[in-house]
Amino acid sequence: MIRNSFLKVLSTHKFPIIITIGLILLSYTSPGNDLKLYLGLMVIIPIFTIYRFDGRIPVGIAILALVLAAVLLSLNQESLAQELAIRCYFLLIAGVSCFIIELFRKNRPNNKILKNE
Repeated sequence: MIRNSFLKVLSTHKFPIIITIGLILLSYTSPGNDLKLYLGLMVIIPIFTIYRFDGRIPVGIAILALVLAAVLLSLNQESLAQELAIRCYFLLIAGVSCFIIELFRKNRPNNKILKNE
């Protein structure tokens, strides 16, 4: 049952998952400081907001990556685990920001045009 629901999520949300993982990999390949990393991963917020992607995707990927960071830490790869944890933190910020934007979007009053009757 869990496998079927996981496969269903993968089949319905391919594009946002690919974008999120691609930005994580891009942040590993581009050298720089934390500001460039932060700005690079914060691109997720407008993309997910404009196209109305599910905000749980960056959070889910961050949780999976934190598990991977724990495994790396147990294998004495401390520097790699630390870098992955930093990227997870930024993904969690992006996911929570998407949740907050979606909350405001749902609670916004409808602006209906008054009809002259």
